[in-house]
Amino acid sequence: MDEEAGILLARSGVLTQIYSIPPATLEEVSRVSFMVAIVDSFGNVQRILIGRTTLESNPLTLPLIESLNNMRDLGGSGMLLNENNRAIYHSDKAQLLTAYTGQSGNEPFFYDDTASDGTRLLRYYQPVLGRPWAIVLTVPAQRAQQLALNIAMPLALMIILLAVVALISLRFGLRVVTGSLRSLAAEANRIAQGNLDNPLQIAGEDEVAQLRRAFEQMRIGLQARLDEINRLLRVSQGVASSPEMEDAVEPVLDAILSTGANSVRVVLSPSILPDTFIELPSRFTVGASQDAYAHLDDQILDLAQSHEKIVLPNLTRSRELILDSSKPQPLALLAVALRHENRYYGVVWAGYEQPRKFSDSDVRFVTTLAGQAALAVANAHLYLNVEASRRQLEAIINSTPGPVIVTGPPQPPLDCQPRRDHRARSGHGRRQRQGNREGGQTQTAAGTAAKRHLRKAICRDHALG
Repeated sequence: MDEEAGILLARSGVLTQIYSIPPATLEEVSRVSFMVAIVDSFGNVQRILIGRTTLESNPLTLPLIESLNNMRDLGGSGMLLNENNRAIYHSDKAQLLTAYTGQSGNEPFFYDDTASDGTRLLRYYQPVLGRPWAIVLTVPAQRAQQLALNIAMPLALMIILLAVVALISLRFGLRVVTGSLRSLAAEANRIAQGNLDNPLQIAGEDEVAQLRRAFEQMRIGLQARLDEINRLLRVSQGVASSPEMEDAVEPVLDAILSTGANSVRVVLSPSILPDTFIELPSRFTVGASQDAYAHLDDQILDLAQSHEKIVLPNLTRSRELILDSSKPQPLALLAVALRHENRYYGVVWAGYEQPRKFSDSDVRFVTTLAGQAALAVANAHLYLNVEASRRQLEAIINSTPGPVIVTGPPQPPLDCQPRRDHRARSGHGRRQRQGNREGGQTQTAAGTAAKRHLRKAICRDHALG
């Protein structure tokens, strides 16, 4: 019937047609009929070529037939439906040309169905592109579940095995990590107790090694800060122990020299030195190259008066100083002005043999030492002024036979009159000079207190008798 209808269509102008026809015998499978109309030069159909083949012998459909037959291995079935929803091929030949009563559509989909014996079935419907045919695959749900279980069981065993291996590896790995962390905790406790002399052992590039490296940097930093504090303490003690300028600035010079400088110098401004008949030193230096860089003192002294800090990491690239190529030059320089109570006393500067990148801690440390040096110079300056005034007053008292009145703005007049003869006064003057020298060794930095003490001592000595 389909071929007869196809012949009529071919005469009407449908040149190519494909139809499915029943098998010739019950043992055979369905056949496919191909119709091609042959036309003349005018386009009229003169002949119709009909070709028939079975699905099992057609090389184009042979892979499809094999796939449908493989469904029997899963306990299911596969069928090929024509445009009338009849099975033109079925993996169970007994159901050939039976009508398909399940769900259909234009898109592939899965759905659940129930077999005649009540068992649950899983069906897959796949339309054929370009033809009104479709493929339907059926498998029992129990078989699908068993197949899924068979696939999942080896995977589950493999996952469990991998989990056990991972757990063992993690345990050993954590043991190494926890051991490193315990040793690091011991090192941290040692640092917390103040023991900063033992360096940490660093090996590897993992996170624990990075943590160890951070702790080692912290230990080095703490040790450097403690060393700075100890040096500052020694400097403070040195500044407070002596009013002499050379003895007071020597601890400052030594502390700056410990930063790696090969020459440290303190240059005082000429304006702070008192006018005395004794030539007072205005420059103090320590280091391997003590006086090699002395030619830079005046330039640095003038420059520091307008700059609080002078930091030159590479002196060869600097334009702040005029360098004489015939004289030795430092390659790096750090200078800090000596100021106390808004008064400029001079500058302390350090020269280095090699270019040096000064960190903030280096500049801060030298600035703190410069503050101590400024305090020492200020104290020594007051002491020199008081000592010069004391010597002048002593000379006046020793050379004047009459009464001497010492006055000052903050204090009332002091009437100091000698009541003994000239010999007694001369002996008293010697005792006074000796007492004043001993008192001068214990004077503090406070100039007004030293002057007050001097006036009281003079009046007390002259009041004896």
